[in-house]
Amino acid sequence: MRAAIFVTIAALAGCSSSLDRVRDMRAQAPDWYEARKTEFRGVGYPSIFSVPVPSTSNDTLRKLELSEAETLAALELFNNDPRAELPIESADEIKARFLDGRRCGSVHSPLQRAARPPLDPEFQSMEIRTMSGEFHKIRRLPPYVFEQVNRRKAELRAGGADIIDLGMGNPDMPAPPHVIAKLAETAAKPNVHGYSASRGIPGLRRALVDYYDRRFDVKLDKNREVIVTLGSKEGFANLAQAITAPGDVILAPDPSYPLHHFGFIMAGASIRAIPAPTPEAYLSGISKAIRYSVPPPTAMVLCYPSNPTADVCDLEFYKDAVALAKKHDLYILSDLAYNEIYFEEPTPSILQVDGAKDIAVETTTMSKTYSMAGWRIGFAAGNERLIGALGRVKSYLDYGAFTPIQVAACAALDGPQDCVDEFRATYKSRRDVLIESFGRAGWDVPSPAASMFAWAEIPPQCGDMRSLEFALKLMNEAEVAVAPGAGFGEHGDRHVRIALVENEQRIRQAARNIKRFLAKLEEGGQSEPLQRTGS
Repeated sequence: MRAAIFVTIAALAGCSSSLDRVRDMRAQAPDWYEARKTEFRGVGYPSIFSVPVPSTSNDTLRKLELSEAETLAALELFNNDPRAELPIESADEIKARFLDGRRCGSVHSPLQRAARPPLDPEFQSMEIRTMSGEFHKIRRLPPYVFEQVNRRKAELRAGGADIIDLGMGNPDMPAPPHVIAKLAETAAKPNVHGYSASRGIPGLRRALVDYYDRRFDVKLDKNREVIVTLGSKEGFANLAQAITAPGDVILAPDPSYPLHHFGFIMAGASIRAIPAPTPEAYLSGISKAIRYSVPPPTAMVLCYPSNPTADVCDLEFYKDAVALAKKHDLYILSDLAYNEIYFEEPTPSILQVDGAKDIAVETTTMSKTYSMAGWRIGFAAGNERLIGALGRVKSYLDYGAFTPIQVAACAALDGPQDCVDEFRATYKSRRDVLIESFGRAGWDVPSPAASMFAWAEIPPQCGDMRSLEFALKLMNEAEVAVAPGAGFGEHGDRHVRIALVENEQRIRQAARNIKRFLAKLEEGGQSEPLQRTGS
């Protein structure tokens, strides 16, 4: 039965067909897919040597003239590749995309290699080339769009350019003085320089519990429902590793912070990217996607205030999200990194919803709230089972943050919160200056209600220019760096993200540079790089 299904998959791939027909076939054989999913959970990772190889003497395979390698490539395509949404039209295309010598890693023992079925000469030659090819997980990670911008920024600065960097969301203000003082005081003690606790010191977990009680009126158990992470990014990535099996389907917004997709892709999952022009549109898209996802999705990602769009949601949205997740047996991973950078109403937490802890975990961070990005302190809070899984993974990977940093983080959470109000006021003032000055320069930027970003459509003067091209051109000719929207997903490619991480004077200077840049484009010419008359 299993071999017959394998052949069916290969046959659908080898004929002129699309993923719609493949999904139809999957829907007709749900028991097989569930069994295969269980099998892959057992082996940990479904490499092409972990599954039975159908015999090439099979009549169907012989008629299709598909090799064993091509059949297995088709199998992987439909279950274990982030590009599975692309239509596959022929066996040749399967071979070109998935059998270039990079999937056949020689990671098995001599006994395993001897026991596997014989391979055709073509497949064997591919295996020989493995050592010079890319590793499987690296192949699943496309080139980092932001790296191209960062590389060009470094080149221009090396040549003397004064780049106004509104690209990376890296806070430019120092951490609060009383937090720095507590770090220095604690680091001077002789008994704090050993390994710390992977789950976080008890005092810091208690401080976060108090914060949730004070800010959201949410009660948490510091021993079972809270864990300290090395920033929210590490926590989210390791949570994805902890709960994801190869072949799982995860629902995530597009555009969104790259880790919301690639944290799961690195864990072997497939991402179903849902357009998210608004929170409501995203939730509606999830409802539709659930009906057509095979296998059914296992988790959904939320991020409000949003990075990159700066969209916000209210508590009613979270109530709808929790109800939807419970109806379809989904976990929710909520990224709350910008919870204290709001300019209108305070942002809610999903854990305020009754019953949310049954299915939800929320990640937070000290990076933005207290301007402690380099300190690498974050948290995950919520569902006891998910927190336990994250704790198990972390116990194998780290010994927790440096103890003096954790003690200083306690001082931040437990101490005076005037600093948080001051940071929020600074970002709001910068936002207002950016919206006003960029508008006068000819670039209308929507005013964000929260976060440290503005999400702006590429100016109409740029025609059909895409985000990476625009970002590089803006940096080359106006000495202003922004983050290309393409780095956040397909649906971000007509936008750029602008970070509020330069002071007001620098933001106004950026606006003047942009005004000249856009005026030159309107004239139909190319803006010249800025000329400098002195230092």
